[in-house]
Amino acid sequence: VDPSRLAARLYTAPVPNQQRVQALIDRLRDADSGVGFARLADEEVRLLAEAAVHGTAVWIKYESAFSTSGKGSWRLLDELHIEPRQVVAWCCTRQKEKTYPLYSIKSVEPA
Repeated sequence: VDPSRLAARLYTAPVPNQQRVQALIDRLRDADSGVGFARLADEEVRLLAEAAVHGTAVWIKYESAFSTSGKGSWRLLDELHIEPRQVVAWCCTRQKEKTYPLYSIKSVEPA
């Protein structure tokens, strides 16, 4: 096998899902940087990462930064994309794409 061809094949090979999930978990934890996201349990962070990698839906308890009541609302999210310090997803509850800052996500549950 030609080493350059092998290197090219390996370079373009898809990353296994478990590695992609772990990379997203690490990115989510790194994005915390004191903004309070660490209050989510490890399993909740894993649910967000797995939803993004596998294309599954999750429920989040969301509290707006402008909320004065301190009460959150539940949102059903699908088609998640993890970005620095935020999750962008299709909100089935609102029927539109929404952005949720990580600090506003209070809880995550499977759909």
